[in-house]
Amino acid sequence: MRSTARLTARLTARLTARLTVPPTARLTVRLTLRLLVALLLLTSFTAGCKWFSGGSEAAPQTQRDQAKLEVSVAVDELVKWETPVTATVSVSQDGEAVSGATVELVGQMTHVGMPVVTATAVEVEPGVYRTDELVFSMPGDWVVIAEAKAGDTSEGRGERFVRVTMLLLQ
Repeated sequence: MRSTARLTARLTARLTARLTVPPTARLTVRLTLRLLVALLLLTSFTAGCKWFSGGSEAAPQTQRDQAKLEVSVAVDELVKWETPVTATVSVSQDGEAVSGATVELVGQMTHVGMPVVTATAVEVEPGVYRTDELVFSMPGDWVVIAEAKAGDTSEGRGERFVRVTMLLLQ
């Protein structure tokens, strides 16, 4: 923090020395330049931050792993916080529905350090698992991750982007 302040002061002094500014306005110019340099440094530190782009908004997102277990997650894209949400997970292998799998869902925010929510989905028909226990603890952008295991060797994972709001206007 000290090195940033020193760098800001040095840059401001060099810029101010080259300007032809009346002595009464030098303080204002220095403060303005310090603010601009500080903002420039601040934006360079946050350049790596970005919003999660949930991919295709129309269809549930699917991912295949090495064991060829395909997991697809369907959740409303816009939900209200602290309200139970229904999540439906489809599990298949080589185009055939997989029964008897264990399906765990984890909801996590798209930035680090926030709480996660978890739920277990139960089979409602062959290859289709559902839970009504998913409750998001705060507004923001979330990713719902479904992990399915069938037997000892087959595993799969699917993800879905969800935006959680305080209010839903309908």
